[in-house]
Amino acid sequence: IIFDKPIAAIFDFNPDVIKPTSPITNVIPVNWIALTPPGTTITEVKIFYRYTPFGGAASAWTQWQVFTTDTGPADFDYTALGHSNGLYEFSGVATNNTGATQPFDPTNGLGASVILDLNDQIQPQAYMPIITDERHD
Repeated sequence: IIFDKPIAAIFDFNPDVIKPTSPITNVIPVNWIALTPPGTTITEVKIFYRYTPFGGAASAWTQWQVFTTDTGPADFDYTALGHSNGLYEFSGVATNNTGATQPFDPTNGLGASVILDLNDQIQPQAYMPIITDERHD
């Protein structure tokens, strides 16, 4: 892979739906990696998030934290932010020692999302044909 700007990518969540039976339910572990062209080093990674409560509207993208490491993880404490069940989307922006910065673009395919469902409100398998567009209309 050849690139001329630093990039940050959020690893997919496992599990991608946090249920009351999941091993960790009080925080969302967010893991990332940042890469930069040869001869440069990562100086910071900004992690952004967007929260959509069940049945509600999506919030604006908000900067969560700035890290000086090129890899995660870190624990996203959703309760400290006043959030609960819903969809959480994460995206990153990397900067290197030359000042080159990855443009903020949560649609670039380098982000990841997770559903927090501690009340067992949803059954994702019911929505999979719609999500993967495999409906048999």
